[in-house]
Amino acid sequence: MPTMMGVGMPKKSGPRKANSKTKKAGAKSSTLAKKVAAKKLAEAKKKAEAQKKTLAAKKVAEAKKVAAKKLAEAKKKAEAQKKTLAAKKVAEAKKVAAKKLAEAQKKALAAKKVAAAKKVAEAKKAAAAKKVAAAKKVAEAKKAAAAKKVAAAKKVAEAKKAAAAKKAAERKAEADRKAEIKRALFEEKERLRLEALAQAEEERRAKEEAAAALAALGTRCELSGFYVKPSPSELTSATIGQLREKLVKEKEELERKANEFLAEAEALAREREGGDTQFDEESGDGDTINTERERDLLLSASARAVVEQIDEALERIKNGTYGVCTPAGRAIPLERLEAIPWADVCVDCKSRADRRR
Repeated sequence: MPTMMGVGMPKKSGPRKANSKTKKAGAKSSTLAKKVAAKKLAEAKKKAEAQKKTLAAKKVAEAKKVAAKKLAEAKKKAEAQKKTLAAKKVAEAKKVAAKKLAEAQKKALAAKKVAAAKKVAEAKKAAAAKKVAAAKKVAEAKKAAAAKKVAAAKKVAEAKKAAAAKKAAERKAEADRKAEIKRALFEEKERLRLEALAQAEEERRAKEEAAAALAALGTRCELSGFYVKPSPSELTSATIGQLREKLVKEKEELERKANEFLAEAEALAREREGGDTQFDEESGDGDTINTERERDLLLSASARAVVEQIDEALERIKNGTYGVCTPAGRAIPLERLEAIPWADVCVDCKSRADRRR
């Protein structure tokens, strides 16, 4: 092998050495760049650490400043509260002292009043003792006089007692006599009362018999005087409704006419009072106007009277008594109600009443 390498393949030592140098130079340059970068990184970290420490120190300083401010305010507030509490205690102490002074003054005044009252009471007691002694003497004198009066009164009482006993006997005799008279009167009254009861019973029976007889005949009509048998109205609701409408229309028409007649009468009165028309005895114009005015007033009053009868009929419809003869209590025929819807009397009762007149 050494022979072959020495003979067959030539040596290349020059270029290899150049490449090696280039690699070494590049490695050296890369190491230097890394060191510079590391140095810059270290400086940047150092600078960041310094800034961080500066910022933290600044925050700590501000926190200390705020804490110091709060501490100062708390101390100031505590001092103020302390002063207020001290002032309050002083005020309370003054108040207690004033109260004690007032109580002492009150007690002293009360003691003075008690002493004065005691003196007054002693004086009153002495005066009362004197009055009692004087009253005792007066009482003894009165007792002696009363004893005398009692003795005299006893005699008078005995005399009065005897007189009263005599009067009592007389009154008893009089009372017995009056009692006898009263008993006789009572017996007479009782006899008359029993007779009156018997008579009243007879009259009651007679009335009942008469009423039964009349009931058989029917009810007496107050208008005609005849006895009739009551009967309810057989009008249907529809028929009553139609008659009611008729009543309302008739009322409106009559009210209109009444107002017209009244207006004409008032116009005639104004015409005569105005003096525009000449009146004389021969022409008789004044009498004619008076006659026309009276006629209008009469017609107006007549219309209003019918309106009142219509109102009464409408009220009977409300009450449920419409269509029944008011005095006799029996049904009014439909034909009469259709002719005169406000009628409240049947034809028979009206005819009989007219004949009675």
